[in-house]
Amino acid sequence: MMDIAIAAVFLLFTLLGWKRGLFRSLAELAAMALALLLASLFFALGHASFGMLMGLTYPKLDAVNEAVVIKQSLAVTLSMFVPMAAIGAAGGLYWLGGKLTPWVAIALPLALLALLAAASTAALAKQGPSLLRAL
Repeated sequence: MMDIAIAAVFLLFTLLGWKRGLFRSLAELAAMALALLLASLFFALGHASFGMLMGLTYPKLDAVNEAVVIKQSLAVTLSMFVPMAAIGAAGGLYWLGGKLTPWVAIALPLALLALLAAASTAALAKQGPSLLRAL
């Protein structure tokens, strides 16, 4: 649900940019909106599959209560901070690409998020069933 809200906010700001004259054509506006929706989709897919992979790789099954699992688990820590680092890297790529051309500024972070989503989904598909059976 949160990803839909993020995508809606991205589209809202894109439309506000159109109203203020930041885009030269309607095609440029549509390309930006599509890129933002794809970035949101790739991040959501990558974050979810990476979180599941970390939960299966580093389970904490000997906890005293449920709060210990959330507050003191390596899986939860990695599942939070690795996607944050990916967003930071995407922001850095956006900044670097903005120094070249506008389409590179969009393409580089989109490629990074797509690569991370594909890698974590492929790793989960390959290792997930065996990690689940080992539990």
